[in-house]
Amino acid sequence: MLRGFSSGRIFGDFFPGDGELVVCMHGWARTKEDFSPFISELLTGCDRLGISKPAILNLDLPGFGSSPAPEAAVGTDWYGEVLEEVLVSLDSELNSPDTILLGHSLGGRVAVSHSAVAKRPPCAIVLAGAPLIRIKPKARPSLKFQAAKKLRSLGLLSESSMDKIRDQFGSSDYRATQGVMRQVFVKIVNEDYESLIPAIESKVYLVSGELDDQVPPEVAKEVSAISRDATSEVLEGVGHFIPIQAPTKLAEVLLGALMGCDR
Repeated sequence: MLRGFSSGRIFGDFFPGDGELVVCMHGWARTKEDFSPFISELLTGCDRLGISKPAILNLDLPGFGSSPAPEAAVGTDWYGEVLEEVLVSLDSELNSPDTILLGHSLGGRVAVSHSAVAKRPPCAIVLAGAPLIRIKPKARPSLKFQAAKKLRSLGLLSESSMDKIRDQFGSSDYRATQGVMRQVFVKIVNEDYESLIPAIESKVYLVSGELDDQVPPEVAKEVSAISRDATSEVLEGVGHFIPIQAPTKLAEVLLGALMGCDR
């Protein structure tokens, strides 16, 4: 059932259950539909193992799917605060359940940012293909792009012309966004979470795709090295879109996290 939270800033499908709460958060320019195969596998796994089915909240992050875009250029700290409002609103309704946050890519960024404002840390955080640490130096803009920025700052190049140049040199995710979400994208991709990761109190499960050309497994290795309590797993033959390419394996990781929360 689709439900709204945080005064209509975010919407998601809610599936009632017993015990824990699993919150799913998708990647950039994706929607909650990415997790549909995973949810089916997770519920099947609960039946197979004879454990209680968790409540599940499958969110459309603001700016995607059923959730409206933010009103201004915001970073994942804002998304983390919205997530906290969601969890607080569900806390009394579900009798303060143990919570597991599952974030793919952008959703992983949000889960980590949420750790800085969480009143009650989740039992576990599962991060799938999450770009939390930059392992390569940021690429230097081309001379043509630098020259265009200079001309724009001098008022010699129109904003519309500058936008065309940005489209030419920007990533596919950048080109796929417009308006405020383009500003949000620029802000988020320049964030770094290295100072937040060591402070996370929750158990962290890192899942990477062997063939991920956007967030290579080396990122998870670096995150694991500075985490308090983390495990890392690389999925053979899998790329970046883990929820739809490996839903069964992702469900196995979640089942392990659920049973860990029960201890």
